[in-house]
Amino acid sequence: MRPWRLIPLVTALGLVAACAAPSAAPSPQRPSAGGPASTPGPSTSGASVPASAPRTSLRLGLNTVSASMAPLWLAKDAGIFDEYGFDVELITLQSSSQVAKVMASGEVPVAVSAAAGVVDAALAGDDQVLISGMQNYMNFWIYGRPEVRSIADLRGKRIGTTRLGSGAHLAALKALQQYQLEPDRDVAVMQVGGMGEVFGALSAGAIDAGVLSIPFNLEAQAAGFPLVFDVSAQHIPYLQNGLATTRSYISRNEDQVRRLMMAHVAGLARVHLDKPATLDVMARYLRTEDRDLLSRTYDTLVPLLERVPYPTAESIQTVIDQRADQQPEARQLTPAQLSDDRFVRELEQNGFIDQVYGGSASSAPRR
Repeated sequence: MRPWRLIPLVTALGLVAACAAPSAAPSPQRPSAGGPASTPGPSTSGASVPASAPRTSLRLGLNTVSASMAPLWLAKDAGIFDEYGFDVELITLQSSSQVAKVMASGEVPVAVSAAAGVVDAALAGDDQVLISGMQNYMNFWIYGRPEVRSIADLRGKRIGTTRLGSGAHLAALKALQQYQLEPDRDVAVMQVGGMGEVFGALSAGAIDAGVLSIPFNLEAQAAGFPLVFDVSAQHIPYLQNGLATTRSYISRNEDQVRRLMMAHVAGLARVHLDKPATLDVMARYLRTEDRDLLSRTYDTLVPLLERVPYPTAESIQTVIDQRADQQPEARQLTPAQLSDDRFVRELEQNGFIDQVYGGSASSAPRR
């Protein structure tokens, strides 16, 4: 087995548990002009900021270590953030619940989050909103130990997830619900840490099944663990990954948010259009040279990524409904309160999104 490792992008904030951090390694470098050839995406230079414009330093949070972060990794390593005037430091966390708390502290003003983190922030009185939706459906897979072949086999056993309240946790609850199993009564639902820790716990036998995202699902498959339940195939609306910030940050920094969204969309387009560059960046951040596994990861991931990343109402409503079962005040929330799609809408209407895709972004097949 080739366990995926977390590249050390976390700063002295100490936001990731020490047990999850590997030994230090050099930061990934942007490929030079003389590096390996790859298929370049369309130029975005016509929409970039003037070289004389003030540069903005930005701490940008990531809610997981998985291939779904490739649009942000590529935006950093390929110089796309630079093109739009940002010096970005990526801060890697373990879940959207951690992201919500760190954003509330003001240490990280913008982050990749699931809707769960934003809903919980709203219930705590914070003004966080989703400004994009890269993945608007649940993309999780539950793998088990050899003796676990179905969710029904989990009765009296343990299923591992990331953080309680996270998207992976909700995926576990949805799966158990379909088999009329009561969490913590019929099946112990265990909070393990990041996705790497969930896969590690499954490998070590500390849990009987684990909720995994890309590429850990492929790693589990390669290790011979049986697929217990394909949550992704259920097509459950759920905003699993999108950019989140606060309304107050937007009001103070509207131009910065607009430029950041341009870089975000350009990075997303580059992933869709440039497989070789995406494989290179995933190899660095996921610390593997298994090109076959990386290629299969890419082929699994890209159809799940939105080309025009609107944060959809139904993908947010799923979380509101789930939270309302435990917190009735959640019923007062609406997707419109928790999202702001004006930047995506503006980039679609002014032709920027078609520009970075080199044609019509909406013409490609969608889920």
